[in-house]
Amino acid sequence: MVVDTSALAAILFNEPERAFFTDLILQMPGVATSTGVVLETDVLLRRRFPGYEGKALDELLVVLGIEVVPFDETQTALARAALASYGQGRHPAALTFGDCLVMGLARQRAAPLLFKGDGFALTDIEPAWLPEDHPA
Repeated sequence: MVVDTSALAAILFNEPERAFFTDLILQMPGVATSTGVVLETDVLLRRRFPGYEGKALDELLVVLGIEVVPFDETQTALARAALASYGQGRHPAALTFGDCLVMGLARQRAAPLLFKGDGFALTDIEPAWLPEDHPA
């Protein structure tokens, strides 16, 4: 399973899906995220919490056993394909830069994607969960 920024943010910001996402991550073997997701999540944390220094995110990744995978050429090609198919201004999914990065990793690993929100649901990526699995 690959974890998107939206799922990490839901955990870190104590959103209704927090416990469900945490349990799901802990139950799955080989959970990963992209270096781009780590940076994007860090941006969100620093925006929301002035003075934030990165420790909560780093600790969460370790506690949950999430592998941080460097962005590579294969992911770049897959992310560009995601942008061409589902990017903002091209498709109702309106995937952002960060969305395309994590979709590249999920495609590279042929893994389901853990995310919150509607954008990825409008693509052909395999979701790691469906809202009816855990009504918020």
